[in-house]
Amino acid sequence: MEWDTTSELTTRLKGAEDADSLIVDLSGILWADSALLQALIDLQRHLRRHDTALILRGPLHPVPRRLFELTGTADYFTFDGGWT
Repeated sequence: MEWDTTSELTTRLKGAEDADSLIVDLSGILWADSALLQALIDLQRHLRRHDTALILRGPLHPVPRRLFELTGTADYFTFDGGWT
């Protein structure tokens, strides 16, 4: 996922703020960069203000998994489906 698609993704997903939780399936994401990470962090902050849980579903492919590991942001999110 690249920077030019994350803006639309974030806008659409922020509409889920009235739900108890929002599950974002990352299992099909083979490549990710800081734009996706920033979009997920922004979404997480937005949803927390509305008491909505963000759950990231895996399994994660190596590149997205490494992005969370290298940036130390894995603990900021709830993952369902594991790392592998």
